[in-house]
This record gives sequence, C-alpha cells and structure tokens, in this order.
Amino acid sequence: MSENRYFLLFIDNCTRMAWVYFLINKSNAFECFKKFKAMTELQSGHKVKSLRSDRGGEFMSNEFHEYCSEGGIQRQLTVAYSPQQNGVAERKNRTSLKEVTPFEAYTGRKPGIAHLKAFGALCHVLIPSALRHKLEENSHKCIFVGYGLCEKGYRVYNPRTRKIILSRDVYFDETASWKWENTSNVEVRTPMQMENQDNIEHEQMVANESIQILDTQMQEEEETVPQGYDQKNKETKVYKLNKALYGLKQAPRAWYDEIDAYFNNAGFKKSSSEATLYVKTNDTAGIIIVSLYVDDIIYTSSCPKLL
Repeated sequence: MSENRYFLLFIDNCTRMAWVYFLINKSNAFECFKKFKAMTELQSGHKVKSLRSDRGGEFMSNEFHEYCSEGGIQRQLTVAYSPQQNGVAERKNRTSLKEVTPFEAYTGRKPGIAHLKAFGALCHVLIPSALRHKLEENSHKCIFVGYGLCEKGYRVYNPRTRKIILSRDVYFDETASWKWENTSNVEVRTPMQMENQDNIEHEQMVANESIQILDTQMQEEEETVPQGYDQKNKETKVYKLNKALYGLKQAPRAWYDEIDAYFNNAGFKKSSSEATLYVKTNDTAGIIIVSLYVDDIIYTSSCPKLL
C-alpha cells in the first residue's frame, strides 16, 4: 500500500456516502481533510457545515482548529472514551437509507456494478501488440487487486515480475485462484474473449508442461492394424496422432515455442529485431544463420561443417 499505515474515513451524515483515504502518518489527516473538502464541495455544490470526530491528536492541532474556524465549519468532538457519540463513523456505515444506497442518495443515480470483480481473482491481461510479436503469448496471468483511482482500468499484480499493472483489457476467471504454494504448477485453460474486442476468441493454456500438439509428437496406443501395415514386434500397434498441427489455433505458437527452445539449447542467439532469425557463431568454424517461415526452415553458413 505504498508504505501507508493508516486510513481516514469521511462519511456524509445525510446520505452516508463514504470516502476512504490512506495515510503514511496520522499527522497527514489535516492535509487530507483539506483535499476532501475541496473535492466534495466542488462536486456536490454544497458546503461542509460541520465536522464530527474523536479527540485524536491528528484532529486537535491548532492549524486544524483555525482552518475550520476561518471556513465557518462547526467542530463536534466526542467525550473521551465515548466512541458511541461518533457511531456512524465507528460502524463504518453498513446500513442503507430507505433502500437507497449511499452513492445513489449522494449522486442521484444508481451505481454501476458491472465492473466489480472478486478481489484476488485470477485474470489474464492483454499484452499490447506493440510489445509482442505474433508468435509470443498475448496475455499475462495476473491477480486482481483493485481499480485505477483516476483511470478507467483494473489494477492487477503480476507474480512473475512482481509489479502492478493498470489495464482495461482484462479477462477474469473468478472461479480460479492463484496457488501461492507452487507458482509453477498453476494450470488454467479457458476460451477467452478480451473486453473491447468483440468476436475475437482466444484459447490459452498456462502450464509448466510442454504443449504436445506437434505433428511429430504422437502417442502409442493399441488399435486395429490397418491393412498393409507391417512392423516387426509391433504388429498389433500403430501410432495415433493426438492433434493435427494445422487443426488448432494455438498450433503456430506451440510450434514456435518448441523450435525456439531447441535453438536456445543448441547455442543459437535469437535476433532482437526478427523473432524467427537465429544465429550461431564459432571462433574456428564460422557462422550459421537459420530463418523460420511458418513450418519451413532456411539456413546458410560460412562453413560446410556447420550445416
């Protein structure tokens, strides 16, 4: 919470509308009240007429009293050890006013709740196209922690980078939760439709295991042997293809991830400007350059031994 240790709660005595401010020190209460007063008076068109509080030191400073006196604000202080005299604030206002919410009583309109999400829900944040190429993942897996104060967006926490992200393009999976005990073992698979991108569906699998969908990755199963098939010691078995390479939306990305991992393990360096170009150099043998085009590979080298 940005080193904040306290919170200050203001409640409108008429509508029960509430505002919460976070403070690093209690001594910041006076400056916080001045900001609150300026904001509410400008938005509502009404003046703050009185202020009721306990006798905490943050409310009893000379400058606080002088400010209220100059502005004609009546101070109402509770008797020591009598929190019930300020019961509205002490109870944090959990009641409604004639079946009308405090927000509606204060603004004259019903609050919108379509954007409300469960705190801590698992979500996927769209990565802008300018920050990725087409073969990379199009979203981050994050945890919902709140809303933008001045922006129309969601605040989410990325456990991998340990940073807070502000974004409006977020898909929520409120039925799933983050497994903190083992962050590498979380698996979520869901058809995604990013907000503000109609008719665009995304499928996403996040897991710590490889996605086996390549045409070379096949599973051995017992099947009826096709006519004309003959293999020594395996007369009763055939290879069954689990998923065709060209039959899945995620196939190109899975293929790229597989070949990218192979080239990295083989000592190749990926070009920073072209994601499908790999280069490997050798002080004695020379250089070899490999380029990918869909499922084709083009390569050249300065030395035949490297090919």
